[in-house]
Amino acid sequence: PSMHYHNSYELYYLQVGNRDYFIEDKLFSVSAGDFVLIPPRKLHRTGGEYGERILIGFTQEFLEKVYTKDTCEHLLRCFSDWKRTPSPSQQALCIDYLQQMLSCKDQVTSALLLGMLLL
Repeated sequence: PSMHYHNSYELYYLQVGNRDYFIEDKLFSVSAGDFVLIPPRKLHRTGGEYGERILIGFTQEFLEKVYTKDTCEHLLRCFSDWKRTPSPSQQALCIDYLQQMLSCKDQVTSALLLGMLLL
């Protein structure tokens, strides 16, 4: 795919496989269990081997449905590091939050779960 950007935050979780992730002029190798955190308006694309993934796009306004502006700014600080690899104990918790988010129909609950995931 070509380089592109979004006006929202993008949380990319690789479930299976290995991928290369390009963000602006940096290259990251991403493996199953890794998160890639892409701030708004950052050019990016993936390449390499196919992998199963979960993508979550959201805005700060979405988080502000349940969190204060200061809390949102705190939660979004994690986007200063573009790649995160959770510890094994964190991994199980992250998967649980992601699964709950995928089946959730309520925006407030989704925003709460997303906040916990970003922590």
